[in-house]
Amino acid sequence: MGKKTLLVIPLLLFSFAFASCKSRVEKPDDQEEDKSYQNLEKQDIDFSNISNNSNDMGIKVENIAGENTVNIEKTIKENVYLGEENFGGLTESEAKKRLEDKAAKINKEPASAVFDKVTWTVEKEEVYGKKVNVQKTLQKLLDAPAGQKVELVVDKVKPDITSEQIEKNVKIIGSYTTVLLDASESRVNNIMLACESLDYEKVQPGEEFSFNGVLGKRTRSKGYEKAPIIKRTKDGPKKAYEIGGGICQVSSTLYNAVRECKGLKVTERHTHSKKVKYVPKGRDATVVYGYMDFRFVNNRKHPVMIRTYLKKGKLTVNIVENRN
Repeated sequence: MGKKTLLVIPLLLFSFAFASCKSRVEKPDDQEEDKSYQNLEKQDIDFSNISNNSNDMGIKVENIAGENTVNIEKTIKENVYLGEENFGGLTESEAKKRLEDKAAKINKEPASAVFDKVTWTVEKEEVYGKKVNVQKTLQKLLDAPAGQKVELVVDKVKPDITSEQIEKNVKIIGSYTTVLLDASESRVNNIMLACESLDYEKVQPGEEFSFNGVLGKRTRSKGYEKAPIIKRTKDGPKKAYEIGGGICQVSSTLYNAVRECKGLKVTERHTHSKKVKYVPKGRDATVVYGYMDFRFVNNRKHPVMIRTYLKKGKLTVNIVENRN
């Protein structure tokens, strides 16, 4: 081998080494690939430490599909009681399920007050319902310190219709009272029978009320007796005794109650041939079946009802309006 060849070989080796060194020059920082997290495996996290402290941290560690994962869920502290039941250590979802089961046994639907369509009074009082407030109770359990006792939160449920609402919409719009100056047994009997016939009588909007139409003919078969009346004669008014005597005090008391009500229009009324003592002059309303009647029309927007009361020698007639 010649001297020239021996010189070339070292030069080639030097060139190769130089090229190799050049290729190893470091990349700029902005091109350096950060591989610090590439080789981080799940097993590098110490889940046992988290699990051991889960109660203090308020989280629960679960193993899902064979892998350690963290499912963050609040838990109730130890020995927290709801009444006599220990909820301590339960997760939020477990406690909620237990509360919902308890609520299903406690919850009660409300019942509305019942309106009596005959008397316009409350037939049956309302009943309030109750409903367990699961969310508020659950929050109290979660917030409670260890060893504390928590009470169940139960809300009161109001019914749709209450007694107060019914009574508020039934109003007395007219009332009048007269004194029974003649309290003879037969006369009081006739007045009582007339009151019983009129009591709870209703007049709808646009309808006309007739006193004779409601009472009908006064007869012995209905219980009416002979009692004093003021009879019209050719010689003037005279006292007489007829079946049903005394009921003119009922019709006159009713008339004066009707007078107090706007929208109730009197369509027929007759005065006695002689002044009567139980009402002011000119404010009486005599009735004779088939001859003279007392009538009025209800021009109001709501139905009205007649209520009669005979007590301690006094006769009271109320006109009641139902706005329910």
